[in-house]
Amino acid sequence: MYNKVPDQPSSHQRPLGYRGEWELTTAPTAWQKLARVSGGWVTPANLISLGSSALFCKGLIDFSQGNYLPAAAAIGVSRVGDILDGVVAAKTKTRGEIGALLDSAGDKLMAIGGITAASLYIDHPLGYGFAGLTALQQGRIALENIEIKRLGGDPTPNKAGKLSMFALSLAYLSPIAGAALQQAGHTTAETGSYALGVTAAIGSLVLSRRALHDYQVESQALHLTTPIDEAN
Repeated sequence: MYNKVPDQPSSHQRPLGYRGEWELTTAPTAWQKLARVSGGWVTPANLISLGSSALFCKGLIDFSQGNYLPAAAAIGVSRVGDILDGVVAAKTKTRGEIGALLDSAGDKLMAIGGITAASLYIDHPLGYGFAGLTALQQGRIALENIEIKRLGGDPTPNKAGKLSMFALSLAYLSPIAGAALQQAGHTTAETGSYALGVTAAIGSLVLSRRALHDYQVESQALHLTTPIDEAN
């Protein structure tokens, strides 16, 4: 039984008290059997998550070498993969603890790596200050998730967090796409892409602050219901 009903279909939320959904069935599918044997590592969603992270890193390498068109394509596809992994996990009933960790790690990699690369190589309009604020907020969210787990809960994915990741993707993808379009000969693309990047960046900070608030509320609720000796 789920500790809370996921509020979006792409949620990686697993049954509380279990490593994954495959532990709840007596007639597992082939993917569920593989997940069970591998301890939750080998699932279709995890393969998508790992592939997306690898593709994102390739995009950053291309970007650092000035190959903006292939970089924009690789990073864009990697972000699509990050959306699909949760959907696939839900459809195949292979949502689990490892998948949630990989999804979260991929989000952090793409968030900090993307905006830092954009600041370093194309002078992102918000620069390293935005990268620092993003890192700070993501770090605080990670700490709240750790606290929720320490208290015996399971962090509930929320819409604000997903939307903040989408906005953050636009924040660094827009300038990267602008640079790619300029490289392709569209010299007027820079202004519009930078404006979109700034707007998305501000939106991502607001939304991630909301996501942090939701996790803080969840943590505080657990503090009120968890005995002190059990929490320690």
